[in-house]
Amino acid sequence: MAMESAKRYKEENKNKVPQLLEEELKMTYRGIKIHKTKNCDTWYTRYRKNGKQHYISAKTQKECLDLLKKRLNEKDDFNYNSTTLSEWIIIWLNTYKKNKVRESTFNAIQYLIKNHFKGTIFKKKLKDIRPIEIETYLNELEFVRVKENAYIYLKDAFNKALNNGIIRNNPLNTIDKPTHEKAIKKALTIDEQAKFEEKCLTNEKYYLLLVCLWEGLRLGELRALEKEDLDFINRKITINKSINDVGTENLTKNKYSNRVIPMFEKTYNLLINYNSKTDRLFYHTKNYISKILSEVLNELKIKDITMHSLRHTFITRCQEKNIPLYIIQNWVGHVQGSTVTSKIYTHVQNEAELQYIHIVNQ
Repeated sequence: MAMESAKRYKEENKNKVPQLLEEELKMTYRGIKIHKTKNCDTWYTRYRKNGKQHYISAKTQKECLDLLKKRLNEKDDFNYNSTTLSEWIIIWLNTYKKNKVRESTFNAIQYLIKNHFKGTIFKKKLKDIRPIEIETYLNELEFVRVKENAYIYLKDAFNKALNNGIIRNNPLNTIDKPTHEKAIKKALTIDEQAKFEEKCLTNEKYYLLLVCLWEGLRLGELRALEKEDLDFINRKITINKSINDVGTENLTKNKYSNRVIPMFEKTYNLLINYNSKTDRLFYHTKNYISKILSEVLNELKIKDITMHSLRHTFITRCQEKNIPLYIIQNWVGHVQGSTVTSKIYTHVQNEAELQYIHIVNQ
């Protein structure tokens, strides 16, 4: 329908300079397009402000553009005193987070808002919300990580409201932040790893598990790998992007995650003759990858292993071979001196100590 309108408008204005006509048809302001109506007699556009959608129409494109500029730039009489928490969250997101945080972080906040910022508390006026209501909402969330993130972003949103004079107190200041202990991920033992590798080599669909294990990749980095990231001549792999849980491609976790790592011998032999169906080396969903990992583990009767455990296994094997910590951190994309890698190192030391305890005092 939009194409027909454009054709009709071109026909009606065929005497205009072609370049001018094309500019009219694609005119935008701050990324907002101005459209011709179906019957081509007026112009219109839609825009969002303060979390709400607005509509403008005018007889000419110029009038519509001028109105759009005026509406976007004018100080309106938006009544913040009656703003609900849900409305303020959208304002906060677009004002304080959009284009100011990493794309992956912004997507994660959007996902949290869409899936977990629900319930009667979000329909209440911002100024009427009490700490106990926030506490009750957080307690009802199932996962500790979700509770933690909800607390962080809600506290920031209320702080911004406080700074703007919309509320007098931040209800989250009297609430303790939910926390969770990060459990040390289990790694495959040497025997388990040998059996795991043997099973995975029986079918190409398991190859991605081996690449994760042998290169120490994060799941998002593994899913984002493309053929052009593999340098078989110099035996290098470039890691510069990641795919999140909802399938969106983003930058890597942090600046230290961007790296060029060795393509180790096992990986080289595995991939040199591997043909992917797409430019992406492994195009599978997160759920599919979890499914095939479970297939392998169930057959081998190995428990408590996740995709991240494969990365942990890589780090563990490197440390058992006495590879310097700073080299391992370069390979896995940890900041130098990372406490994460150091904790794994301590865990490896403890495992090694157990082998010698029984011979003391003999």
